[in-house]
Amino acid sequence: MENSVAILINSCDAYVDVVRLNLCALKEFWPNMNYPIYLNTESACLSSDLFEIRNLNAKNPENYNWGSRFRNSLLNIKEEYVIVILDDFILEHEIDVNTLYDVILKMKSNTNIDCFYLEYAKHNIIFDNEIGLHRLLNNNYYLVNTGPALWRRKSLLDLVRPGDNPWVWEFFSMYRNSARGLNIFGVPSELDNVYKYDSRMGGAIYRGKWVYDVVINKLAKYDLDINLNEKGVIHENESFQRSFMWKLHFIVLGYKMVGINSFHALFHFIRVKVFKKPLV
Repeated sequence: MENSVAILINSCDAYVDVVRLNLCALKEFWPNMNYPIYLNTESACLSSDLFEIRNLNAKNPENYNWGSRFRNSLLNIKEEYVIVILDDFILEHEIDVNTLYDVILKMKSNTNIDCFYLEYAKHNIIFDNEIGLHRLLNNNYYLVNTGPALWRRKSLLDLVRPGDNPWVWEFFSMYRNSARGLNIFGVPSELDNVYKYDSRMGGAIYRGKWVYDVVINKLAKYDLDINLNEKGVIHENESFQRSFMWKLHFIVLGYKMVGINSFHALFHFIRVKVFKKPLV
Protein backbone atom coordinates (compact mmCIF):
# COMPACT_ATOMS: atom_id res chain seq x y z
CA MET A 1 0.00 0.00 0.00
CA GLU A 2 2.86 2.34 0.87
CA ASN A 3 4.28 2.15 -2.67
CA SER A 4 1.16 3.64 -4.24
CA VAL A 5 0.36 6.49 -1.81
CA ALA A 6 2.14 9.78 -1.17
CA ILE A 7 1.53 12.99 0.79
CA LEU A 8 1.72 16.36 -0.96
CA ILE A 9 2.00 19.51 1.15
CA ASN A 10 1.12 22.57 -0.90
CA SER A 11 3.05 25.56 0.42
CA CYS A 12 5.29 28.42 -0.72
CA ASP A 13 8.70 29.86 0.15
CA ALA A 14 7.17 32.35 2.60
CA TYR A 15 5.45 29.59 4.61
CA VAL A 16 8.30 27.15 5.23
CA ASP A 17 7.98 27.96 8.93
CA VAL A 18 4.35 26.82 8.74
CA VAL A 19 5.49 23.53 7.19
CA ARG A 20 7.90 22.98 10.09
CA LEU A 21 4.97 23.26 12.50
CA ASN A 22 2.90 20.94 10.32
CA LEU A 23 5.58 18.24 10.33
CA CYS A 24 5.88 18.33 14.13
CA ALA A 25 2.15 17.71 14.51
CA LEU A 26 2.23 15.05 11.80
CA LYS A 27 4.97 13.22 13.68
CA GLU A 28 3.04 13.39 16.95
CA PHE A 29 -0.30 12.24 15.62
CA TRP A 30 0.86 9.87 12.86
CA PRO A 31 4.23 8.60 14.09
CA ASN A 32 4.24 5.40 12.01
CA MET A 33 3.44 7.11 8.73
CA ASN A 34 5.57 5.57 5.96
CA TYR A 35 4.35 7.46 2.90
CA PRO A 36 6.77 9.75 1.06
CA ILE A 37 6.18 13.45 1.72
CA TYR A 38 6.46 15.86 -1.21
CA LEU A 39 6.70 19.61 -0.54
CA ASN A 40 5.53 22.09 -3.19
CA THR A 41 7.22 25.52 -2.99
CA GLU A 42 8.72 28.02 -5.43
CA SER A 43 12.40 27.46 -4.63
CA ALA A 44 12.80 26.60 -0.94
CA CYS A 45 14.30 23.25 0.04
CA LEU A 46 13.34 21.98 3.47
CA SER A 47 15.08 19.22 5.38
CA SER A 48 13.72 17.66 8.56
CA ASP A 49 14.86 15.25 11.24
CA LEU A 50 11.27 14.00 11.48
CA PHE A 51 10.62 12.88 7.91
CA GLU A 52 12.41 12.64 4.60
CA ILE A 53 11.13 15.53 2.50
CA ARG A 54 11.10 15.41 -1.29
CA ASN A 55 11.23 19.03 -2.39
CA LEU A 56 9.42 19.93 -5.59
CA ASN A 57 10.44 23.35 -6.91
CA ALA A 58 9.42 25.38 -9.93
CA LYS A 59 12.01 25.37 -12.72
CA ASN A 60 11.92 29.13 -13.26
CA PRO A 61 10.06 32.21 -11.93
CA GLU A 62 7.54 32.04 -14.78
CA ASN A 63 6.17 28.89 -13.15
CA TYR A 64 5.98 30.25 -9.61
CA ASN A 65 2.19 30.70 -9.77
CA TRP A 66 0.10 28.31 -7.68
CA GLY A 67 -1.46 26.41 -10.57
CA SER A 68 1.83 25.77 -12.38
CA ARG A 69 3.53 24.58 -9.21
CA PHE A 70 0.62 22.37 -8.20
CA ARG A 71 0.47 20.80 -11.64
CA ASN A 72 4.24 20.35 -11.80
CA SER A 73 4.18 18.63 -8.42
CA LEU A 74 1.51 16.17 -9.53
CA LEU A 75 3.46 15.44 -12.70
CA ASN A 76 6.57 14.62 -10.67
CA ILE A 77 4.83 12.39 -8.17
CA LYS A 78 4.84 8.78 -9.33
CA GLU A 79 2.45 7.35 -6.74
CA GLU A 80 -1.09 6.74 -7.97
CA TYR A 81 -2.86 8.17 -4.91
CA VAL A 82 -2.01 11.44 -3.18
CA ILE A 83 -3.07 12.78 0.21
CA VAL A 84 -3.17 16.52 -0.50
CA ILE A 85 -3.02 19.03 2.35
CA LEU A 86 -2.21 22.70 2.74
CA ASP A 87 0.73 23.71 4.89
CA ASP A 88 -1.41 25.22 7.65
CA PHE A 89 -3.62 22.17 8.22
CA ILE A 90 -1.99 21.40 11.58
CA LEU A 91 -3.13 18.09 13.05
CA GLU A 92 -4.86 18.19 16.44
CA HIS A 93 -5.62 14.49 16.90
CA GLU A 94 -4.57 11.08 15.61
CA ILE A 95 -5.25 10.21 11.99
CA ASP A 96 -8.08 7.70 11.57
CA VAL A 97 -5.83 5.24 9.78
CA ASN A 98 -8.43 2.47 9.67
CA THR A 99 -10.82 4.57 7.60
CA LEU A 100 -7.97 5.89 5.46
CA TYR A 101 -6.66 2.41 4.66
CA ASP A 102 -10.18 1.20 3.90
CA VAL A 103 -10.70 4.04 1.42
CA ILE A 104 -7.34 3.37 -0.23
CA LEU A 105 -8.32 -0.26 -0.77
CA LYS A 106 -11.67 0.79 -2.21
CA MET A 107 -9.95 3.23 -4.59
CA LYS A 108 -7.61 0.50 -5.73
CA SER A 109 -10.49 -1.84 -6.51
CA ASN A 110 -12.86 0.76 -8.00
CA THR A 111 -11.67 3.25 -10.60
CA ASN A 112 -14.91 5.25 -10.18
CA ILE A 113 -13.58 6.83 -6.98
CA ASP A 114 -11.68 10.01 -7.88
CA CYS A 115 -11.47 11.70 -4.50
CA PHE A 116 -12.28 11.17 -0.84
CA TYR A 117 -12.39 14.21 1.46
CA LEU A 118 -10.81 13.51 4.84
CA GLU A 119 -12.69 16.32 6.57
CA TYR A 120 -16.43 16.94 6.65
CA ALA A 121 -17.23 19.91 4.45
CA LYS A 122 -21.01 20.18 5.02
CA HIS A 123 -21.83 18.99 1.52
CA ASN A 124 -25.04 17.27 0.48
CA ILE A 125 -24.24 13.57 0.55
CA ILE A 126 -25.84 10.18 0.04
CA PHE A 127 -24.57 6.73 0.89
CA ASP A 128 -23.52 4.79 -2.21
CA ASN A 129 -24.40 1.19 -1.44
CA GLU A 130 -22.45 -0.18 -4.38
CA ILE A 131 -19.16 1.47 -3.39
CA GLY A 132 -19.73 1.57 0.35
CA LEU A 133 -18.86 5.24 0.83
CA HIS A 134 -20.74 8.53 1.16
CA ARG A 135 -20.93 10.31 -2.19
CA LEU A 136 -20.97 14.10 -2.53
CA LEU A 137 -23.81 15.24 -4.77
CA ASN A 138 -23.02 17.40 -7.78
CA ASN A 139 -25.28 20.20 -6.54
CA ASN A 140 -22.67 21.27 -4.00
CA TYR A 141 -20.62 24.44 -4.02
CA TYR A 142 -16.89 23.91 -3.62
CA LEU A 143 -17.33 20.33 -4.74
CA VAL A 144 -13.66 20.59 -5.72
CA ASN A 145 -11.67 22.28 -2.98
CA THR A 146 -8.31 22.41 -1.21
CA GLY A 147 -9.50 20.59 1.91
CA PRO A 148 -7.49 17.58 3.09
CA ALA A 149 -8.27 14.77 0.69
CA LEU A 150 -7.12 11.52 -0.81
CA TRP A 151 -7.04 12.01 -4.58
CA ARG A 152 -6.49 9.74 -7.52
CA ARG A 153 -3.50 11.67 -8.85
CA LYS A 154 -4.49 11.60 -12.52
CA SER A 155 -8.01 12.84 -11.75
CA LEU A 156 -6.63 15.80 -9.80
CA LEU A 157 -4.05 16.55 -12.47
CA ASP A 158 -6.84 16.97 -15.03
CA LEU A 159 -8.37 19.73 -12.89
CA VAL A 160 -5.30 21.93 -12.40
CA ARG A 161 -4.04 24.47 -14.95
CA PRO A 162 -1.14 26.93 -15.02
CA GLY A 163 -2.28 30.30 -13.72
CA ASP A 164 -4.87 28.92 -11.29
CA ASN A 165 -4.90 30.28 -7.78
CA PRO A 166 -6.45 28.39 -4.85
CA TRP A 167 -9.44 30.72 -4.33
CA VAL A 168 -10.47 30.78 -8.00
CA TRP A 169 -9.73 27.09 -8.40
CA GLU A 170 -12.04 26.14 -5.53
CA PHE A 171 -14.90 28.29 -6.80
CA PHE A 172 -14.78 27.68 -10.56
CA SER A 173 -12.98 24.39 -11.24
CA MET A 174 -16.18 22.36 -10.87
CA TYR A 175 -17.31 24.10 -14.07
CA ARG A 176 -14.38 22.77 -16.09
CA ASN A 177 -15.15 20.04 -18.57
CA SER A 178 -12.67 17.78 -16.79
CA ALA A 179 -14.77 18.06 -13.61
CA ARG A 180 -17.84 16.56 -15.24
CA GLY A 181 -18.36 13.00 -14.20
CA LEU A 182 -16.05 13.18 -11.20
CA ASN A 183 -16.96 10.75 -8.46
CA ILE A 184 -16.22 12.46 -5.16
CA PHE A 185 -16.77 10.97 -1.72
CA GLY A 186 -16.11 12.03 1.84
CA VAL A 187 -16.77 11.56 5.52
CA PRO A 188 -20.45 12.00 6.49
CA SER A 189 -19.97 14.15 9.62
CA GLU A 190 -17.43 16.03 11.71
CA LEU A 191 -17.31 13.07 14.10
CA ASP A 192 -16.00 10.95 11.23
CA ASN A 193 -13.15 13.27 10.23
CA VAL A 194 -10.05 11.30 9.24
CA TYR A 195 -7.76 14.34 9.27
CA LYS A 196 -8.57 16.45 12.33
CA TYR A 197 -7.30 20.03 12.46
CA ASP A 198 -8.61 23.39 13.68
CA SER A 199 -10.47 24.71 10.64
CA ARG A 200 -12.47 27.47 12.33
CA MET A 201 -10.46 30.09 10.39
CA GLY A 202 -9.27 27.75 7.67
CA GLY A 203 -6.16 26.54 9.47
CA ALA A 204 -3.13 28.07 11.18
CA ILE A 205 -2.89 30.98 8.70
CA TYR A 206 -5.62 33.52 7.89
CA ARG A 207 -4.99 36.19 5.24
CA GLY A 208 -1.25 35.76 5.69
CA LYS A 209 -1.27 36.01 9.50
CA TRP A 210 -0.86 33.37 12.17
CA VAL A 211 -4.11 32.36 13.86
CA TYR A 212 -3.02 32.93 17.45
CA ASP A 213 -5.41 30.49 19.11
CA VAL A 214 -4.32 27.70 16.77
CA VAL A 215 -0.55 28.03 17.01
CA ILE A 216 0.47 29.58 20.31
CA ASN A 217 0.36 26.39 22.42
CA LYS A 218 1.84 24.28 19.63
CA LEU A 219 4.95 26.42 19.29
CA ALA A 220 5.73 25.84 22.95
CA LYS A 221 4.87 22.14 22.83
CA TYR A 222 7.16 21.50 19.86
CA ASP A 223 9.83 23.96 21.03
CA LEU A 224 9.82 25.82 17.72
CA ASP A 225 11.66 29.11 17.42
CA ILE A 226 9.21 30.92 15.15
CA ASN A 227 8.76 34.67 15.39
CA LEU A 228 5.02 35.33 15.15
CA ASN A 229 5.66 39.05 14.65
CA GLU A 230 7.10 38.47 11.18
CA LYS A 231 3.70 37.53 9.79
CA GLY A 232 1.62 39.05 12.55
CA VAL A 233 -1.22 37.37 14.37
CA ILE A 234 -4.98 37.37 14.16
CA HIS A 235 -7.49 36.19 16.73
CA GLU A 236 -10.56 34.06 16.23
CA ASN A 237 -13.03 36.92 16.51
CA GLU A 238 -11.26 39.02 13.88
CA SER A 239 -11.81 39.01 10.12
CA PHE A 240 -11.00 41.12 7.08
CA GLN A 241 -13.10 41.84 4.02
CA ARG A 242 -11.62 41.32 0.59
CA SER A 243 -11.03 44.54 -1.37
CA PHE A 244 -13.08 45.45 -4.44
CA MET A 245 -10.02 44.98 -6.66
CA TRP A 246 -9.42 41.52 -5.23
CA LYS A 247 -13.02 40.55 -6.01
CA LEU A 248 -12.77 42.00 -9.52
CA HIS A 249 -9.54 40.10 -10.16
CA PHE A 250 -11.25 36.97 -8.84
CA ILE A 251 -14.07 37.30 -11.40
CA VAL A 252 -11.66 38.04 -14.26
CA LEU A 253 -9.57 34.96 -13.44
CA GLY A 254 -12.74 32.90 -13.21
CA TYR A 255 -13.75 34.01 -16.70
CA LYS A 256 -10.30 33.16 -18.06
CA MET A 257 -10.61 29.79 -16.38
CA VAL A 258 -14.04 28.57 -17.53
CA GLY A 259 -15.36 31.26 -19.88
CA ILE A 260 -19.08 31.97 -19.82
CA ASN A 261 -19.56 29.25 -17.23
CA SER A 262 -18.05 31.69 -14.72
CA PHE A 263 -21.26 33.73 -14.94
CA HIS A 264 -23.30 30.61 -14.30
CA ALA A 265 -21.19 29.99 -11.19
CA LEU A 266 -21.69 33.53 -9.92
CA PHE A 267 -25.42 33.42 -10.66
CA HIS A 268 -25.82 30.17 -8.76
CA PHE A 269 -23.76 31.55 -5.88
CA ILE A 270 -26.00 34.63 -5.58
CA ARG A 271 -29.08 32.44 -5.88
CA VAL A 272 -27.98 30.30 -2.96
CA LYS A 273 -26.29 32.85 -0.69
CA VAL A 274 -28.55 35.89 -1.22
CA PHE A 275 -31.94 34.44 -2.13
CA LYS A 276 -31.48 31.14 -0.23
CA LYS A 277 -32.57 29.12 -3.24
CA PRO A 278 -31.33 25.53 -3.61
CA LEU A 279 -28.47 24.85 -5.99
CA VAL A 280 -29.77 22.79 -8.92
